Amino acid sequence: MLRCCVFVVASVPGYPSSYPVSGICLLLFTTYYSQFLMALCTWVHYNTFVKLATVSVPKLTYMYSLLSTQEKKDFLESISLAKAKIRSDFGLA
Repeated sequence: MLRCCVFVVASVPGYPSSYPVSGICLLLFTTYYSQFLMALCTWVHYNTFVKLATVSVPKLTYMYSLLSTQEKKDFLESISLAKAKIRSDFGLA
């Protein structure tokens, strides 16, 4: 474990190798450094894969108002087709 920590500290750019480092300083620095890296990786993963976009009725109506007339017509037609398919799949009508 300590060899791994020494390698991590030695690979940090800008960290002069001429500083005398005791074992406890090395351990504290590598612990902080690894915690920072884990927090950064967790933040990137959450914001990339986990975080869901919030959807609300005002947001949907605003997005719908931005569509052109033909796009609105296509959108309503696709919703009608999807609704008919769901009803036929579940035998509702």
